[in-house]
Amino acid sequence: MIAPFNWKVKAIETVSTNKDAFAWAPVEWRSDPDIVMAAIQFNPFAIQHSLIADSLLAVIALQKNGAARLLLPEPLRSDLLPFAETYLPDVYRANQQGLTILFCRVPGIMLWDIPKSITQVPKINTLCSEYIRDAQVTLLDGTHLIPQTIKDPFFKGLLKVMTPPNSSHMLLNKDLSLPQEICTVGKGFDRENVEQAIIFDMNHGLSFKRAKNSCIEGGNCFVFVSKGEKKAIIGEISLFMSILLNEENGFFNNLTFDATQEPTEHAYLVVRNIEFYNKFRRPVDYFWYVLRDKDKYKEELIKMGGEQSYRYQITAPVSDQDKLRFRKEAQIFDAKRKKTELAIANEIGVPLKNISFVKQKKFHIDMEMTVMPDGSVLLNDPMKVLESLNEIERDNFPLPAVEDTLHTLMVEKVVEDITNFDSVVEIQIKQLTAINVDVHPMALDFDAREEVNLNFANGIFIPISSSKYKYLTTGTTHLSEAIFFNHFVAKFEKKFSSVDVLGIEGLSRFVSKNEGGVRCLSIESRVPQPSP
Repeated sequence: MIAPFNWKVKAIETVSTNKDAFAWAPVEWRSDPDIVMAAIQFNPFAIQHSLIADSLLAVIALQKNGAARLLLPEPLRSDLLPFAETYLPDVYRANQQGLTILFCRVPGIMLWDIPKSITQVPKINTLCSEYIRDAQVTLLDGTHLIPQTIKDPFFKGLLKVMTPPNSSHMLLNKDLSLPQEICTVGKGFDRENVEQAIIFDMNHGLSFKRAKNSCIEGGNCFVFVSKGEKKAIIGEISLFMSILLNEENGFFNNLTFDATQEPTEHAYLVVRNIEFYNKFRRPVDYFWYVLRDKDKYKEELIKMGGEQSYRYQITAPVSDQDKLRFRKEAQIFDAKRKKTELAIANEIGVPLKNISFVKQKKFHIDMEMTVMPDGSVLLNDPMKVLESLNEIERDNFPLPAVEDTLHTLMVEKVVEDITNFDSVVEIQIKQLTAINVDVHPMALDFDAREEVNLNFANGIFIPISSSKYKYLTTGTTHLSEAIFFNHFVAKFEKKFSSVDVLGIEGLSRFVSKNEGGVRCLSIESRVPQPSP
């Protein structure tokens, strides 16, 4: 007599040889412990299709790859966090790579003439950011570098005291009634968004690795090729965040430093400010962040002399007496900075001499600059914006009522930017040319405050032939913006004949309300290389 067909043996054989088989398996397979075990041992990510919520099976999956924790149901996901991080691989190798632009669908924005590979960005919960790029940096080999998280709840306060005075304006909220540690960093390094990025890359077959000693948001970093060399531009806030991260993870244990080296002025400022912050301001911040006691917060702040006094304290020059007191600590900070810079260079695969840690104006650097396919840099220059607005007024005078209102708002905003950032632009140009990058100062940001923001610095280049590119960037929300949009396009395409500009309709309102544009909403799995 012939033995009956053993369906279970066949099922185990199938899920042990085909990693996708379990995803389409019948309920009987996904409910059977032996078959589930076989599937997980072959492919740990098969745990997401299991109908058995068993901690033992989960542990087996995590031992294969700690990233599988993100596919577990709660409360297993939270319970197994420490265990999972032990088994998280240094690099997740994808099965496929290639140039793929993945674009988040934004309600109310029409997207056309964009490659077919448009996808909805997955969110693991409501706290996740729609700016998928911020939680990963695209490296030159197509791998995504996902930042580490910072655990200190007061890291924003520490960031503010570490920022040089000529950049600290970006961290100082104008409304003195608000806690001032609400500073302009993104959410790319938050745990929710890091986990979202890992799920995103796994689901789309993209390679990724977790950073060990850097905390760089994708919107604050460009990695590219210029003049035949690997280059990188990183916003300086990401460098300071990485220093704070390395302080937490013990990276500076047994640090050596040159006791004969004169510390930098910035190092003196940082160690003076950190002492001041920890002694006086951290207890005050505690009332806001932990107790949410606004009255107590204001009471303690008044005892310190108020917010204006605090700002003065952290931006004032360091006295000679304090320099004598802080000399060793300042030498140590300089050594920490250097070690962190070297670690960042190693993680992104770019020589340190070719990395520019640039000063920032208001937010991530992709809101004020972009890298062209040839490796040159477009940089928003507020003076150029004012010149363009003057040209528009002169060529179209008198402007129709709606355009005239927008024009007035844009002029007011750019005059404010010139006052705050003109010196920063000069420094940025020097920093970028120092790594042998060509810089094109241009009018890229036409901001009408809360109405619209035609930010042309934020965009992505898509190759359409061996020598032609399409530049996807901010498009208009209202017909009244067309005059400003057309002025930019005419200037841009005259200067760069190999590039056609495509504005995404409706995005100017989105940028104004949400402080993010095309580049923030997209991600590449391979950086476009310059044309031969």
